[in-house]
Amino acid sequence: MPAESVVHVSYYDVEPYANFRGKCLPTETEWEYVTFWNSDTGQKLVYPRGNNYHENRANLNREIFPPTETSAIPPGVSPHGC
Repeated sequence: MPAESVVHVSYYDVEPYANFRGKCLPTETEWEYVTFWNSDTGQKLVYPRGNNYHENRANLNREIFPPTETSAIPPGVSPHGC
């Protein structure tokens, strides 16, 4: 289904596709920075949207086994807009 996130793919699966599309994948350091670092406070967050877990903000802990439609989770952003 087009609205579902891609799951269970490796870097080696995705990197050739990103290159084909003229894009690149973030490094682990870049990803950690944009998803967890709050520049305003100078602290790393526990979760991308804050320090408290909210079950309706992600498909975590195998609560929903199949992929989740992207519209099923409320929009939100990390401090850097991810």
